[in-house]
Amino acid sequence: MVQFIPAPSPKEEIFQSPFEVQTINDNYETIQFLGKGSQGSTYKVNFQGQVVAMKELDISKAGDWKSYDLFEREINTLKSLDHPAIPKYIHHTEGTKTLLFMEFIDGICLNKIKKLEPEQVLDFLTQAQDFLKYLASKSIIHRDIKPSNIFLRNGRYVFVDFGSVTNPLKTRNSTMIGTYFYTPVEALQGRPSSSTDMFSVGVVAIQLLTGKDPESFIYKKNEIDVKSTLSGFPKNLIKCIADMVKYDPDERKMVLPKDMVETKPIVLPAGKDVEEFFLPASGDMKMSAQLIVTGVFIGVCILAMLIVLNTLSYIWHLFF
Repeated sequence: MVQFIPAPSPKEEIFQSPFEVQTINDNYETIQFLGKGSQGSTYKVNFQGQVVAMKELDISKAGDWKSYDLFEREINTLKSLDHPAIPKYIHHTEGTKTLLFMEFIDGICLNKIKKLEPEQVLDFLTQAQDFLKYLASKSIIHRDIKPSNIFLRNGRYVFVDFGSVTNPLKTRNSTMIGTYFYTPVEALQGRPSSSTDMFSVGVVAIQLLTGKDPESFIYKKNEIDVKSTLSGFPKNLIKCIADMVKYDPDERKMVLPKDMVETKPIVLPAGKDVEEFFLPASGDMKMSAQLIVTGVFIGVCILAMLIVLNTLSYIWHLFF
């Protein structure tokens, strides 16, 4: 049984991005190409007077009918969901090219965030817990939670790309879908569980704390050695995340630290560029600066020593 303990709500902040219309279609204006995945390409478009995201699947170019099945499943899933952490379904059309129009998430992708403070990660876990509880209430498993599928908008985390969702109550044999390191073994083997997404959120939390990719974590047998990987971080937060990423899906649980109730939402300071804000933690920056200063000092000393030695050598040859 998956366990959840509620936590406080975060603050909000608005992010905006400028855009430029590039091409025109009979029914929508294509503003920007956003990316391509296994279930189609995604665009930022102007549809019926509003900026939305459009996902396109060209049936003629699809590798097999499974792609269409997953795309159709994504459409039906989004139509049935209503949660602030999930893009809202707007419209879809079917034909040679199936189009899905959904809410455009104008925010910061988590793969651009290099490292966060423990309180900020707790805020992420607090919001993710509410999202996971909602999916569990609908018997839905996302199956592909990772930084590139999570956005931060208005102080809220939004989980995108439902092209891999499954409902274990309706789908008997599941396709092997997921991203290695972020997806637990049972899901990679086509047997996703009710705690599969919890595992993925835990891995993302470790990455946000350490600034390291999952392949750089410390592993012990079949599990992430959370205690060693998160050495130096609050013990109660380590315990929370360690419970989330256990190898056995039946042993996973998500209990947020009771004595760490203060969350710290990410706030983008006025006048600061996004890339400038999401730099490594201040301690790392200070350490880097110290190393640079030390390196320059040593270099100057070596250069001065070489000049002195060269001068002495010249004097020696001049008089002797």
